[in-house]
Amino acid sequence: MEKGNSDSEWWGPALVPFGQCGRWQVGPLHLCIRRLDGEWRLSKRSTGELHSTAVHREVPSVYEPDQAEGAVSRFGVSGASERIELVPALADRHVVSTPKLPFYIPANESVTIFVGHPLWLQLLAGDDRLLLSDFAIQQPHDTWFGPDTQTGKLCYASRSFCQLSLGEVDDRPLRATTAVLIKNRASSELYLERIKLPVPYLSLFADPASGGLWTEDVVLERLDDEDLAPLQVRSGPPALLPRARKTAEPRNASQANVMVRAFGSLFSSRAQFE
Repeated sequence: MEKGNSDSEWWGPALVPFGQCGRWQVGPLHLCIRRLDGEWRLSKRSTGELHSTAVHREVPSVYEPDQAEGAVSRFGVSGASERIELVPALADRHVVSTPKLPFYIPANESVTIFVGHPLWLQLLAGDDRLLLSDFAIQQPHDTWFGPDTQTGKLCYASRSFCQLSLGEVDDRPLRATTAVLIKNRASSELYLERIKLPVPYLSLFADPASGGLWTEDVVLERLDDEDLAPLQVRSGPPALLPRARKTAEPRNASQANVMVRAFGSLFSSRAQFE
């Protein structure tokens, strides 16, 4: 039976012999992946236990029909490789997070917040890592982010709060964390109700000690009288985890450092106390 590199590390390659299967649990998600002649079969189900932190894998596992769970997806393949790889990935849309309570960032002040993101799972087959499937571990809700229904972007709503304290960060195995440095260089305070991050431009890194997943650090800077603001994605692992190893590349690598419509899109803001 194969195991991950840490107690919470559920991803990585595995060998599933013909006629047998591998079983994985990642929080509420249960997977059974079976290797047959000319195909892979995937069944998955969710227990609905949103706060589950359980992770487990059993590879190989003898396939028993009465243990098959959930809807079955079939993938026809050539070749005889028994290699399957589970790879964590970030969402394919921008993700909106909220603090437990909105707060102000005073003029000329900087603050770091920790933002949680939902995870996707990619299944790669064979030595050439053929992509079979790409799906959310736990499907997030859709949300619209923008000043009106005509201007804005369809995003995902994170189930995790963004936090000012690292000690309050959600460390469930189906979440990734980004440290976001916000620099308010404007002459007025910034009221932070929600934050939207372009997670398809971020990579994933794994903490070698805990197996927790993080992205690169992100810097957002608010300037006076500017609708566009620089979004800086710092290269390499997060500063808090300099030994973290990269586990996944960005979905979109070409625009990691861009000018964004930060305070009309990334933030909901107001200049005065109510």
